[in-house]
Amino acid sequence: MGVILKNLLEKNDNFKDACKIMNQQTPLDSIFVLRLLFQKNAEKQNKPFHVAFLDLKPLYFGIQHPKLFRELEKCGIHKALIGIVKHLYSLNTFRLVTHNKLSEKFTLCKGLISQCSLTPTLFKMYIRETMKIWSEEKPSKWC
Repeated sequence: MGVILKNLLEKNDNFKDACKIMNQQTPLDSIFVLRLLFQKNAEKQNKPFHVAFLDLKPLYFGIQHPKLFRELEKCGIHKALIGIVKHLYSLNTFRLVTHNKLSEKFTLCKGLISQCSLTPTLFKMYIRETMKIWSEEKPSKWC
């Protein structure tokens, strides 16, 4: 089911725009690009060169579900599809064991489901606007 939802979401034009900003690269691709940038910098000016590697996986667990659903609406995702995603996330529950007793069910209202094929797609749609703003900023604002 996750694969079907992923394919439906990725057909959306807003998702395609987000993917132009964030290409999926392997670590080897990133290292190759980094090496080219270092070489070009050394050939031209040899000015200070700053690089940051960000691991975005931990952010998966901080995403609030209501905000995720609002972002999907902003992307123009059909309400029926958003309803399916909401249902999927409403099934994401847990229970605690204390003093050899099982607690009542708690529904998670935060975080993406790990090991789900839909998770990277939802994450990209969630950060789409931020990445768009970031890519339009001038590098001088970053320092």
